[in-house]
Amino acid sequence: MTKLITEIKLAQFELPYLDRVDRRNLVGRIVDELRTYRSRKLGELALDRYLHLDALIKCVSVMIADIAELDDAEFQRVLNEFAKLVAVLENLASGGKDAATLH
Repeated sequence: MTKLITEIKLAQFELPYLDRVDRRNLVGRIVDELRTYRSRKLGELALDRYLHLDALIKCVSVMIADIAELDDAEFQRVLNEFAKLVAVLENLASGGKDAATLH
């Protein structure tokens, strides 16, 4: 499990105690990690295969403050999905499943 996934899981546990600034900082770190995976770890793979990831990074970057304002249950779901995405990207970066199978 990557450090970021561990951090997401810890944040989920501590969610009732996280303020909006903590949430924004966490989502910002997630976006930074997504950019890192995209540019450094998946960068040598075909660009056209990752257009949706690029769009997600751009969208989340613009909406960090809005995401931080979600209620606890919605924010929990968002964190679950980010943890899954980071796990998939880690798998791809280490030579795992073909990205074409992602939905």
